[in-house]
Order: sequence, then structure tokens, then C-alpha cells
Amino acid sequence: MRNFNIKRFWRTFRWYFIENRRRLLSWCLGLALAFMLIESIFMISMLRQTATFSVEGLSLQSVAVMSSFVFCAVVGVVAVFVAFSTIFSFLKTKQKRIAYLTLPATNVERYLAALLFAVVVWPICIFIAFALGDTLRMLVFGLLGEGWLSSLRLIYDTFTLSFKSGWDITWVGKAGFLLKFASWLWSCSLFILGGTWFRRGAFVIVTFAQIAFTAFCSWLLIKLFGTNGQIVIDMFDQIQHVHVLSYLVILAVTAVALFNFWLSYQIFKRFQIVPSKWTNI
Repeated sequence: MRNFNIKRFWRTFRWYFIENRRRLLSWCLGLALAFMLIESIFMISMLRQTATFSVEGLSLQSVAVMSSFVFCAVVGVVAVFVAFSTIFSFLKTKQKRIAYLTLPATNVERYLAALLFAVVVWPICIFIAFALGDTLRMLVFGLLGEGWLSSLRLIYDTFTLSFKSGWDITWVGKAGFLLKFASWLWSCSLFILGGTWFRRGAFVIVTFAQIAFTAFCSWLLIKLFGTNGQIVIDMFDQIQHVHVLSYLVILAVTAVALFNFWLSYQIFKRFQIVPSKWTNI
């Protein structure tokens, strides 16, 4: 890290962005159309339950928006994980690998450029795709006279209710948030590790490995501690407390996530110009 230079890093990141901008644009447009279709399908199925657009129809729209958002969120998360697992997929040819590995930058700068693109640019792209798809759906439904309720505004209002209620500012709420964040960080690190290690089928391999590992850890926690799957809330004197096990799980999951990032970087340093068929080393 002592040889890290911000100018070299920025030039490397710009090169990485230029090499992936066509794929980024294609994904953005494709996801925008997918989000628009998902919202439209939910809207049409809900609005068919009422003959006229009225207060009842607006309520049905709200239900349709929230239902479609759950489906869109799943699609968005899958898209993020696919992006992470294809972090170095553009290095398909020998010429591309030579060009990237011989850039005037250190291994740290090259790796961080790819990591920044994956964890920052891709999620922003997916959010823009959702906003674009929601806007297109509003325009189409507005022209058809079916109303143009914004999904983004309704979702924002819904999620802020939990903070206004005070749940998320309690210790139980904070512990739950930290556990979710640690789990998300671990999932991201796992797919980035898979994308760095494997040349083909990284998403499928990591998905099955994650499901198997999560199921095993859940079974082990229940077997050893008898938590019945609940590791955040512990009842004591009829009062909800943060389960002691939750702190251990948060620390363990975060440590494993950081180890995955470190291991991913170690694999990146061993990239070969002519790699094997399935891996990059």
C-alpha cells in the first residue's frame, strides 16, 4: 500500500470502466425493461380486481407496487451477485489479459479498480435501471389513464416508517442491522472471490456453495446452541435483549468476509496470461 498512487489508480479504473461500459449499458437497459415488465404485470393483475380507478384502485396500486418491489429486489440482488462473479470476465482473450496485467499500475491498484467498479458502479447501475424502469412504467400507465404511482416514493415512505417507529434505534434493531450487513458483506466477498478464482460458472458454483454452507451453519447453530434459528433476540424477564450469540456471529461473518477479500487479492496476484480452462491461475 505504500506504493499506492491515486493518479495511477484513477487511470486504471478509467481503463477498466471503458472496457466494461458496453456490458454495463446493456445490463442497465435490459434490467430497466425487466423491472418495467415486472411492475406492469403486478399492476395489471391488481387493477383487474376493480372496475374503476378510484381510492380502492389506488390502494391496490400500492399493494401492487410493494409486491413488485419484492420481486424486483430479488432480481436486483441476483444481478449484483452476477456482476460480482464476473468481475474479471472481460479478460477472455490473451490480448486483454496482457493489456490489463501490464498496465502501469501496481497489483493493489489494478485489483482495487476492479473491486470499486464491482461494489460501487454496478449497484448504482442497477438502481438507475430500477428508476428508469419505474419511470417508463409510470409513463405508460399515465398515458393509459391508469395512474402513475411512483414506486420509489412509496418504497422510501415505507422503509422510513421503521426508523420513525424507533425499532431500528434500539439495541435489538442495531444488532439485527449489523447481522444483515455482515451477511451481505460476506455474500459479496464470496461472489467476488468466486469471480476472481473461476473463469467459468463462477455464479453457479458460488451459489450452490453458499446455500450449502449457510444451511450447514444454521443447522450447527441450532444443534449446538438450541436457538431455533433466532440469534438476535433473547427473552429475559419478559424483555427483549440482544442474544449474546449474535455478537459472535457478526464478528465471525465479518472476519470471514475480510478473509475472502484478502484471498481474492492473493489469487489476483497469481493471474496467468494463459490460464487453465476453469480458473484464472
